[in-house]
Amino acid sequence: MIQRIKMLRSNISANYLVVFVRYLIGYAFIPSGLVKVLGERFTLLPVSNPVGYFFDALYKSGIYWNFLGVSQVVAAFLLMTQRFATIGALMFLGIVTNIFLITVGVNFGNTRYITFLMWLAASLLVIWDWEKVRLLFLKPQQIKEVSISRDRISNNWAYLGLFLFLFHVSLSLLNYRGMLGENQILRIIVPFLITVLAVGVTFFIDFKRTKSSGMPE
Repeated sequence: MIQRIKMLRSNISANYLVVFVRYLIGYAFIPSGLVKVLGERFTLLPVSNPVGYFFDALYKSGIYWNFLGVSQVVAAFLLMTQRFATIGALMFLGIVTNIFLITVGVNFGNTRYITFLMWLAASLLVIWDWEKVRLLFLKPQQIKEVSISRDRISNNWAYLGLFLFLFHVSLSLLNYRGMLGENQILRIIVPFLITVLAVGVTFFIDFKRTKSSGMPE
């Protein structure tokens, strides 16, 4: 399996796809995580509903509710900065596995399918970094003999990840404070367009770098 992963990691297109997946699922944790960090409720469902009852109990746990939010935001940060994505993927997988089982256990409607897709994406990210992850299970003398292939992307993606993380955290905070109003263009479309533009510019720069250096696709 290790050789197949190495072959896949040598493909620049596969590297770009992994970067985008890290951004995507990392961003998914920012709004829901910040709700908990700020001590706000995640859902307005009544306690007569099993889902509402469960999340009301979590909300009333206080510091544990905040801890869940901090964990989600930290996992998103680690993933989106790319540089620490392996740790982020492991952390994300643990959290989203728990969330997926919760959505199944309390019958959270179609949300369970969304969380399953997030779990699947996180699992694939861990497999992508399996060369690093498996070091946790090796003896010290075995670790010295292991060579790890690096992601074939430039540092520009790490800088972009940091920008996008701070950008979306700021927008989420402004939204929760009601400073963005009810204008859907401002709240959804503009942030989406800015994200697409930033990713597009970074991709263009990195693609030119790849072509100029003669790296194979």
